[in-house]
Amino acid sequence: MKNFLRRNPKFLRFWLAAWSSEFGDNIRNTALLFVILEQFADKAAAAISINLILEYAPIFLLGPIIGVFADRFDRKTSLSGALLFRAVVMLLFISAIATNSVLMIYIGSFLSAISTLVFRASQPAFTMSLVHSDDRLLAASYRQMSISFTNIIGPVVAIMLYGAIGSSFMIVIATVLFISAATTIIRIPNEQQNNELSPSINTNTLTFRSIWSDLKLGFQFALGHKIVKIVTLSNLAFGLVAGVYNVMQMFLITEYLGLPKESLSWFTPIIGVTMLIGSLLIPKIKCKPERLLTISVFLLACGLGGMTIFPSVIWVIAATVLFFTGIVAYNITTASLIQTHVEIDFQGRVSTFIQLAWMGPMLLMSLIVGQLYPAVSISYLFIGTGCIVFLLAITVAYRIAKLQVNPHPLSMEMEQNKLAQSL
Repeated sequence: MKNFLRRNPKFLRFWLAAWSSEFGDNIRNTALLFVILEQFADKAAAAISINLILEYAPIFLLGPIIGVFADRFDRKTSLSGALLFRAVVMLLFISAIATNSVLMIYIGSFLSAISTLVFRASQPAFTMSLVHSDDRLLAASYRQMSISFTNIIGPVVAIMLYGAIGSSFMIVIATVLFISAATTIIRIPNEQQNNELSPSINTNTLTFRSIWSDLKLGFQFALGHKIVKIVTLSNLAFGLVAGVYNVMQMFLITEYLGLPKESLSWFTPIIGVTMLIGSLLIPKIKCKPERLLTISVFLLACGLGGMTIFPSVIWVIAATVLFFTGIVAYNITTASLIQTHVEIDFQGRVSTFIQLAWMGPMLLMSLIVGQLYPAVSISYLFIGTGCIVFLLAITVAYRIAKLQVNPHPLSMEMEQNKLAQSL
């Protein structure tokens, strides 16, 4: 760990900024949850669900367009600007608390989601510029580590802050964390990029035709790139298992295991610890990222399907550990593959494209499961989805094996030539 961070001091700064940003997100989200529960108790359930929809809506409405702009403009400026914009949006939440306006919370959540999307679309290419290609798997694991750790500690810290200072001051703290993260990124020194990382698209033309052309080129690149197609297929599997688990986690504990809902307080830390340990150990596995991707999808299938084979707490915990180990391996591997095989000019558009590939199935599966349960038992839902994802894992394994049989898969230059000929 120390050697990697010493080799990559610029990534260390970005990593610290990411920690600050993620803690800010946790504190803000917890504060908003308590504001909704306290000030809008009579319509809290509806407000929470609308707020959740507004957080996902920008991915579908604006994701591809934001991907184009992420590829056009300076990544450091986009990242720091997104964080500063998120800090400004906090003023809306403070106003919402002062005026009891749920509409301001909705607007603020939608705008925050846009800034988060800009941050995520710009992040892969920026990481590529900070670390050597051989270190990208480790860089992805460190980002996963920060996400896992803040998922464990963040809610606990946020709840303690709420009890001590209340929701308004929590919003202020989140604002300070966002500004701190933006300042840290701004202070990362620029360096002359090599040819591989030099953006080549035209950033001066902002006509509808030029934006549409870049958008179309990005989709053509994603649909024609062998690695991206495999990652997109695995994203479909990820979206299916995420949709089932997100909806059914509480019912898995209360209905299937017959435990009180308070058991979630010790069940969730097990997940967080699993993800944290996984983010430390998975990069040390001597395995090609392509093969690790296949293994991760099989872990997702076996973990989800295995949760409801036996109604035993120990068995469910073991299957959950397997499942979330697969999630960590999947997140690290897909980030590494995209940053390694997709050139920097297409990072923003490809990242938003693959987000759509898992977000759509996740939301669709969430709706389907919500309608089927309890008419269909939780065991059938988990095992059935696990079987579908297992078949997708076989397909991913076949596609990767077929790719490896051809010792010379399409290089970046060949991908560009292929696209240029198709235009």
